[in-house]
Amino acid sequence: MTIKEYGLGSIKSYVNEMTLLFKYYHHKRVEDILQEDIEQYLIFIKTAHQVGRAKCRSVAQACSFFFKKIHPCKYIVPSNLYPKKQFILPNIMSEEDIEKLSITAIKTENVIKGSPVKIDITAKNEGNVDASPVAKVKVMDLQQNLIEEHDISNLGVVKSNETKTITGQFLSNLEIGEYFLEVEVFLDSQSLRKERLVLSVTEDKPVVATTDDDSKDQKSSIQSLLGDNQEYILWIVAACVGGVIIYFLIDKLWNNKPVEEKEKPASVALGSKKSTREILSISFGFLIFLGLFSASLSDAKVVETMVKDSNKDVQGAQDTTVVPEPTFSVLPAQETDTTYPVFSRPDKNSSVIYDAKDGETFDVMESDNGWYKVSLPDGSIGWIPEDLIKSKVTEQAQQ
Repeated sequence: MTIKEYGLGSIKSYVNEMTLLFKYYHHKRVEDILQEDIEQYLIFIKTAHQVGRAKCRSVAQACSFFFKKIHPCKYIVPSNLYPKKQFILPNIMSEEDIEKLSITAIKTENVIKGSPVKIDITAKNEGNVDASPVAKVKVMDLQQNLIEEHDISNLGVVKSNETKTITGQFLSNLEIGEYFLEVEVFLDSQSLRKERLVLSVTEDKPVVATTDDDSKDQKSSIQSLLGDNQEYILWIVAACVGGVIIYFLIDKLWNNKPVEEKEKPASVALGSKKSTREILSISFGFLIFLGLFSASLSDAKVVETMVKDSNKDVQGAQDTTVVPEPTFSVLPAQETDTTYPVFSRPDKNSSVIYDAKDGETFDVMESDNGWYKVSLPDGSIGWIPEDLIKSKVTEQAQQ
């Protein structure tokens, strides 16, 4: 069976079934076992062990193999009682060679200048043969001008029915900055997936030894956190104090009341019992916090800040931005067919969910650390880096 490349599961199953059969007829020689004996054994395992049709089929197939290939004799139980199913594959497939590889993810990481660029590819092999994909990488600047091209053929092998992350790398002479990587994965010249990534090339930062100042930095960060949220902390303290005061006032109110009066439903709702007093005090504290928060919103002021145009498209012109939220943003208009990536998160290593065209406008929901959160045409949310944004005011100044 091994020479004929039977599966390990089939070999183990046949050996186990024949071993049990020979133990059952231990008083007989192998050549004395007849078809009637095998049928009697099948009846025995069905009645005594309550086995199903699948088990009986396994026994019949094991006996068929043994009495046809190893100890030939007339034996017809499998073909009569348990006929073998016929499986017909489509014309485009064969039992010997089925290739089906899918690429589920392509990722890269930021690199230090002069270091190899690594590409991680997650592949799932759903065929019955091993697969060795290759990749082609195009390196482009943010204006999508081609800088370098690389072929990666040493990605490794993905075995049959295996999901694996394979890694390839290439050397590059890229300067410090940000670039687009267009990665396309092939299997036997068939394109499996094509994806555009963002690569950042950075400087090698020196290692800084840890000192006792780290604890001071942590302490200062906690102080900074408390200082930035001082107003909210005061609101919470005020709400807690108000809730405690209300609790003791209600408790004092019902302290000397008769028991019969305390048991009335209206009295219970007004705090005659401890559980309702707690609910009332918590609710009152929440109302205090909500009132303070609403008052702060009514006193909110719109602050205008003059921001210089980072692209310097108009000398002497400045943009006016309303803080904290700009109303809309426009991508830089150029005369080329350049597109710009919109990311799923404020991270250039995240996936690109939309390619914005030159001059396309978006509603800006908020800004965060050099990123703009925008609303896309299909209603989803995306993030655009600040260096790809030009405000409407700058555009009007150019006109």
